[in-house]
Amino acid sequence: KYDGNLEIRNNYGRNAFYVSESGDDYAEGTEDAPFKNIARALEEIPKTGTIYLLEGTHSLTNQLNLDKSVSFIGEGPDSTVLDMSGFPIWTVDVSLNKISFEGINFKNIPDREAIVFAADIKNIIFENCIFNINTDKEVFILDGRGADFTFKNNAFINEIEIDDVPLITVHNGEYNLKVNNNILNSLSAISNSGSGSVDLDY
Repeated sequence: KYDGNLEIRNNYGRNAFYVSESGDDYAEGTEDAPFKNIARALEEIPKTGTIYLLEGTHSLTNQLNLDKSVSFIGEGPDSTVLDMSGFPIWTVDVSLNKISFEGINFKNIPDREAIVFAADIKNIIFENCIFNINTDKEVFILDGRGADFTFKNNAFINEIEIDDVPLITVHNGEYNLKVNNNILNSLSAISNSGSGSVDLDY
């Protein structure tokens, strides 16, 4: 098991790493020798990069703190599962160009404040993902300086059968929200106390 101590590897110049449920955190993080845990791949990413989540189930073991501009790309929501295991994803007090998630099935989402962006992020994108919602509390919280926040071609599955569950809560910031071509399934899209433009075409 990876213990956080790693011999020096020649990863300088690389900004793309692979993660597999059958990987090894002592490996090189390549497609042929992927890491096992997302957190391990994040350690190797420089300021900007891409993490490819290969087919299978990827489980969080702690809160995932994002302090780099990262794109997470799965092999499609029917193939790549991110089991949040009740742990949230937070981005706090940083300035980033982009965070994106594509082609991922999110399961075991925390019961509140699951994905929080309280930072200066220019672009936040969720595309072609599935979210299995089992809470009546807000899932996404925006509380920062503002960003282009885009949901596109996602499906939000309301597993608790309660109407009008809030999906996005905006506390502050001039966020430009774009919620386009999604399946919301009894979820209300936005609770907005911030400012900025809103483009809703579910």
